[in-house]
Amino acid sequence: MKNEFNVLITGRNGRVASDVFDHLKEKQDYRLFRSQPNYKDIFRVICSEDINAVVICLQEESAENIELYDMFTDYGLLKELYIMVIGTDMECERFKGFSRLSEVTFHIRPINIFAIIDKLDQYKAAIKESDEATDSNRFFEKYVNKEVPGAPRRKHILVVDDDVQVLVQIKLLLQEFYNVTSVPSGRYAYAYLEKHMVDLILLDYMMPEENGPIVLKNLRANKRTANIPIVFLTGVSETDMVRKTLLELRPQGYLLKPANKIEIVSKIIEILG
Repeated sequence: MKNEFNVLITGRNGRVASDVFDHLKEKQDYRLFRSQPNYKDIFRVICSEDINAVVICLQEESAENIELYDMFTDYGLLKELYIMVIGTDMECERFKGFSRLSEVTFHIRPINIFAIIDKLDQYKAAIKESDEATDSNRFFEKYVNKEVPGAPRRKHILVVDDDVQVLVQIKLLLQEFYNVTSVPSGRYAYAYLEKHMVDLILLDYMMPEENGPIVLKNLRANKRTANIPIVFLTGVSETDMVRKTLLELRPQGYLLKPANKIEIVSKIIEILG
């Protein structure tokens, strides 16, 4: 529903996370999600749900624990998310020292749950106001400015790779020209494609659990995704296997990793125009 407000609660402090979750679940217009404080579990939720806010509950975090939340900046999600951090005064100061997140609201424990709810409600109201303004702007552009039929739409690219660094790199390379969604495995790609359509998939050839060829076969077997162009991302040592797969499964091509911006964009233009 458009009026729902989706909140992801994560972090190493399970007791505080549970307390926040229990209080927020009383709000009828909130949808709540929990995740472990690691890349893949957070990705699982972020990619499958339209998350509006993230609540991070700190507990004796290492620098590495803190830096993982920089993923919200690396993946270009920060403008779309309200980030709230809960911890002791010392934990919050440590978070500020190691994190690259620039727009964060901090709440010092012991928490005031009403202050937390108030901040989330304020952001929810701001989203609603922004949506209404966007709807108004779209109406104005369409009916007053006479929006030109057939104006180009930004193509949507789905990147599937178990290497987070590759996902970050490709997101940064392509986001100037395309809408880019990144997921860490075939399983998350299936879940995303149940709700969204994309124009092209960049698919890692070698992944644990299901490798690229298996994912390609499953996508081809699904009427909803059967016609989406797929390009493999592969290492130099895998090129012989990829060429064999090209003959058997007929993807739209492959790119050697690490691919640069010109190579990736050229391949996308070759396929999509």
